[in-house]
Amino acid sequence: MKKRFILLISLLAIVTCFSEAMGRKENNNEGLFFAASYMTLNNPFFVALHQSIEDAVETHGDRVVALNPDYDQILQITQIEDMISLGIDGLFLNPVDWKGIRPALEAANKADIPVFVVDAPVYDDKLVVSTIVSDNHEAGKLAGLDLVTRLDGGNIVILDHPTNKPSINRILGFLEILQSHPEFTVVSRLSAFGTLEEALPQMENALQAHNKIDVVFGSNDPTSLGAIAALVGAKRMSKTLVYSVDGSPEGKEMIKSGLMTGSSAQSPREIGRIAVELMYKHLEGEIVPATQFVPVTLITQDNVDEFPADEWQ
Repeated sequence: MKKRFILLISLLAIVTCFSEAMGRKENNNEGLFFAASYMTLNNPFFVALHQSIEDAVETHGDRVVALNPDYDQILQITQIEDMISLGIDGLFLNPVDWKGIRPALEAANKADIPVFVVDAPVYDDKLVVSTIVSDNHEAGKLAGLDLVTRLDGGNIVILDHPTNKPSINRILGFLEILQSHPEFTVVSRLSAFGTLEEALPQMENALQAHNKIDVVFGSNDPTSLGAIAALVGAKRMSKTLVYSVDGSPEGKEMIKSGLMTGSSAQSPREIGRIAVELMYKHLEGEIVPATQFVPVTLITQDNVDEFPADEWQ
């Protein structure tokens, strides 16, 4: 039922875009028309990212439409192919599956439509113009470096997102720090796919399987919020450190309350701004970098008041 609803909304959006695109041509409007496809728009991070892209595009007098496949890779490809058929001038892409997105990339290349990847890299990066992402490896390292200053050792649960390259890199950075700290042991690594809804039952399973869990590292704030909910429900929150990546308003609230230890803050607004800037430079014939990393900062109780509480960076 949920997928049918999402497909209906998608079709309505595409019909609207088609009508507007035709109207633009009839009125000899020279403005550019872009599409932005995200793995989901049910995560506030991607809402903030799209708002940044939309604001920057509209500053140029142009338009961008957001597509939401809600973690369905096949639907994402279909939506992108439909937008290509409308003659979009460029695509901003956040892939559901960093490898599975290839057919959409090939279709865009065949139509000579530039693709700019935001937040999550694609495996076939030769098929895109540029990738603008947080320094996700560093985000994981920052969490690991903070952890080893707080505990002398312990059992760790990792909640990851195996088809998402940022999550993969965050976990790699975190584990890189732990390589020189054998006093820490990863007792469970479970797939939560970046959502609170998946993380909650996975963390409940981990709590049943392990009597002692000292640390949880979630691949993003929704994942870590799900883990916190499970820990609170099991009355095991007080003895567990929880790390994350995002620096979302909800994450900062959890840090202030003491429920979350730290979150490596991303800046979806900066990612979006840079992506649009590079898209226009490319369309004007300039050479743009293949990869642009956006810095991250670890937020803890020591510095959380330095960041806006109710908005993304």
